[in-house]
Amino acid sequence: MQNVIGQNWEFHHVATIVKDMDAAVKYYESLGIFTFQPEFALDATTYVEYEVYGKQVSKSNDKTRMRFASIGPYRIELVSPVQGKPIYVDFLKEKGEGIHHIAFYVDDLEAEIKNLKAKGIPMLTKVRRAPGRGFAYFDLRKQGGVIIEIIQRPPKQA
Repeated sequence: MQNVIGQNWEFHHVATIVKDMDAAVKYYESLGIFTFQPEFALDATTYVEYEVYGKQVSKSNDKTRMRFASIGPYRIELVSPVQGKPIYVDFLKEKGEGIHHIAFYVDDLEAEIKNLKAKGIPMLTKVRRAPGRGFAYFDLRKQGGVIIEIIQRPPKQA
């Protein structure tokens, strides 16, 4: 039986690219819509594996600031590239600020990557940060302008 893509996917967040993280957080919080969680960063110097536009990257100084906010069961992520040339920089140049991707947890990241690639969906980037931790972006912009992120679901706590 063929594996059906998305059968074990769980919605995680919608991400928006912003030029200035501090200004964006201040604006959204002033509206009383969001309260943001503490900031965290993605730092390519800590990646175990990094692939961008189909090519392995052995050394990169890419750094990105990120913050999550929740509204009920839904999460929004603000993403602001600050160093290097992560794919978010290309998005800012091409589109400006705005919604970048919709993210989902998956049970088996590698299997889902294989399935999406087999369907001919271009992979934009893949990151593995540690064993069992990683994510990948796929380009569905051919129809509807959507990028999806799939994230390895963390192991269940005992």
